[in-house]
Amino acid sequence: MNCPACGSNDVRSSKRSQWSDTLVRLMGREPIRCRKCRQRFFVSRSLALKSGNPLIQRPNLIMSSRTKGRLVRRIILVAVFTLAFVIFWFLLDKMIGPGSLSRNSSTPLPPSAILEA
Repeated sequence: MNCPACGSNDVRSSKRSQWSDTLVRLMGREPIRCRKCRQRFFVSRSLALKSGNPLIQRPNLIMSSRTKGRLVRRIILVAVFTLAFVIFWFLLDKMIGPGSLSRNSSTPLPPSAILEA
């Protein structure tokens, strides 16, 4: 397997650097980096496995402790934002009035009520 930029065959597997890399990997493409020119490119997984380069054939059987830490931090971050959104929604509902956010009122407010508010 050769680098498309410089033509060197000294390539290695590249780590995920963006969230979109996960989507690209789901489509069956592996990130590869050239050691000579540092160019990063994607190749099909079958081509990466056929190359015979052990640095490209990266086993994904065990999650590293670094990856586990990142995953835990992201789960905590999502949980905190979800909790904050639920609290915000609850407080907004209490400030506007009981059940006004969850109720679908089909009758519009009269113009005088809008001006008074």
